Amino acid sequence: MKYTLVQGSKDLWADFKWIRLLHKNKARFEFTGYELTRSKRIIIDLLKFIPYSVILFVPFAELALPVILYLYPNAAPSFYIFDTAFDSRGVEFEKKQDEAHKLLL
Repeated sequence: MKYTLVQGSKDLWADFKWIRLLHKNKARFEFTGYELTRSKRIIIDLLKFIPYSVILFVPFAELALPVILYLYPNAAPSFYIFDTAFDSRGVEFEKKQDEAHKLLL
């Protein structure tokens, strides 16, 4: 958990610097598709970090984290999630998609 927290914080800072530099140097209409999608992901992650940071800084609020993540599974910023969790999300999504496909046919 500590490695994920430290590495995620470093990634957050690097992404924040990247998006600040991007918006400083380019006008809105000059963005490429990659820059638009990456900046959208970073902005969403920064907005998700606000309530997540409260959980991290309030003493003993970490004990409520599993309950919060169970109730709101997409509440954690993407830079604090392991790669295996991303893979399992994709597999779960494909299973749900296959079930819906079978139901419709």
